[in-house]
Amino acid sequence: MSGYRIPGALACCLLTAALAGCGLFREYRPVTIQVIDGETRQPLPGAEVSVSYPNMLDFTAPTPVSGVTDGRGAVTLEVGEYCNKQLSAERAAYSQVGRVVLRPGFIAALPREASRRDVHYILELWADPNPVVEFVIPPGYRGPIKARFEPANSQDFQPGQRVFQCRIDEAGRVTVKAPKLVDGNSHSTKFAARCEGGNLLPEGRDSKPDEVALRSVNSGYPNQLTRLFIIGTQVEADALHERTIRRLAPNHIQSDHDAYNRVFDE
Repeated sequence: MSGYRIPGALACCLLTAALAGCGLFREYRPVTIQVIDGETRQPLPGAEVSVSYPNMLDFTAPTPVSGVTDGRGAVTLEVGEYCNKQLSAERAAYSQVGRVVLRPGFIAALPREASRRDVHYILELWADPNPVVEFVIPPGYRGPIKARFEPANSQDFQPGQRVFQCRIDEAGRVTVKAPKLVDGNSHSTKFAARCEGGNLLPEGRDSKPDEVALRSVNSGYPNQLTRLFIIGTQVEADALHERTIRRLAPNHIQSDHDAYNRVFDE
């Protein structure tokens, strides 16, 4: 007995509908991005701007696009309406702070034939060197450092300033007020600690396990505006980290937002 066969014309229609549902036939919009210096607000010509779709499991994702900014620091790219678009820029002696995501609604709201003179998104880059947040700790302090990040007013720092000293209190709490180039959860920001009136302490990556050093423990959830450190040994850092996670199996851990917040608020 022969199986049922779908007529060719119907098969083509079904395939087209399926591919459309997968997103192969999606809308694209011209998006003009201007890259500027985050401090001087001046345009940055010669920056390479990229829009990528970092979803390796979705073979229907659009092809990444890139271009180089012109004399006014602008470049126009054809961007697809897709749920996960990351915008980045690179230029010699500059760094981008944090991850920028272009939302589907933002792209869909743009005209299909926008003027090349219009600027739809401004992306800031920050001049090197990368910033350093330096915790100043009381003499003899040993224990957690609970850092909360807040934006600073322009009068709180000098243009070009890259070292930001913050004093922690006796309970290990500190508010880091700094410009946007300081990212509490980015590799572009370095953290250090020194005793008041003394030398810098060792840092976790460069210290011995049994050495008292500044060690990163975990980051805040869900908005990433806090970060937990410790002045202590690696064993002490691991023990504090264990209190902020959920262990599902010996080698399988999961972030526990509530547990982190309880530790941070102690």
